[in-house]
Amino acid sequence: MKKVLVMESTYDTCREAVDRAFAAFPMDVRGKLVAVKMNALKPGDPDQFAYVTHYRLLEAVIQELKSSPNPLTLSVVGCGGGGPTPLANQLCW
Repeated sequence: MKKVLVMESTYDTCREAVDRAFAAFPMDVRGKLVAVKMNALKPGDPDQFAYVTHYRLLEAVIQELKSSPNPLTLSVVGCGGGGPTPLANQLCW
């Protein structure tokens, strides 16, 4: 049976949404390398106009994974050009 979870959230309350998502879709991460992929397509303030994975959502996912009672290796990786110039790419990261 397929399962879907839909909830309303904001970046201020995304930790609760992430907690609910992890509870609804449990994963066995014992001894595994877990990669969290974020995107960065345009530099800037993520609350205003940047095209990036919002830092609060990223933080909530990482905190949830780190709170796992099972040992795991966590890796955070980024993806995306960040902009048309090398400087714009650096500003995203």
